[in-house]
Amino acid sequence: METTFAVHPMSNGNGHTAERRGIPSPVLAIMILLFTEVMFFGGLISAYIINRADAIDWPPTGQPRLPVERTLLNTAFLLISGISAYWSWRFFKRNHRSYLYALVLTLVLGACFVALQGVEWIRLIHYGLTTSSSLYGAFFYTIVGAHGVHVLFGLLFLLYVWWKIEQSPTRDQEGLLLAGVLFWYFVVGIWPILYYLVYLY
Repeated sequence: METTFAVHPMSNGNGHTAERRGIPSPVLAIMILLFTEVMFFGGLISAYIINRADAIDWPPTGQPRLPVERTLLNTAFLLISGISAYWSWRFFKRNHRSYLYALVLTLVLGACFVALQGVEWIRLIHYGLTTSSSLYGAFFYTIVGAHGVHVLFGLLFLLYVWWKIEQSPTRDQEGLLLAGVLFWYFVVGIWPILYYLVYLY
C-alpha cells in the first residue's frame, strides 16, 4: 500500500518554485540535544571508570552479579530496533506505507527492552543490590537508569511522531521522523558501551 505525501514548495523569487532545503528544525534541535546527552553520559562513564579503578573489590563481595546473558539478549532487541527505525525512515522517504510497520516494530522492541530491564531490576533489588547497598549498586542504577529514561523518552517521541504523521501525512513530517530516528540511534548506540562497561568490564 502506498501513502501520498503532499509537498509544499516555496518560491525562489524568479517565479519558479523549489523544495525547501537545509536542516529541518526538529533535526537541528535533536542534534543540539544529543550533543548535551553525549556530554552527560561521558561524565557518568568517566566517574564510573575512575571509581572502579580505585576500588579494591569490584563488584563488592556479597553483592549479586549482574545478569550478563539475559541482558545480552535484551541488547539484541534494542539493536534490532535501531535497524527497524532506519527502515521506517527510508520507507517514509519513498512514500511507502511500510514505514508504519517498521516504526511499530521499533516501538515494540523498545518496549520489550524496557520491560525486561525492569524485571531484572526487581530481581536485583530482591537479591540485595540497591542504590544504598554499595557504590557499585549506586552506579549501576544511575547509569542504567539514566539510559532507561532516555529509552522511555525515545518511545514517547516516536509515538508522538507517529501520531503527527497520521494526522497530517505530508513531507513536512519527514524532518520530525528523522529527528525521532536520530534520537533512537543515540539510545541504541550508547547502550553497547554501557553494557560493556557495567556488565562486562
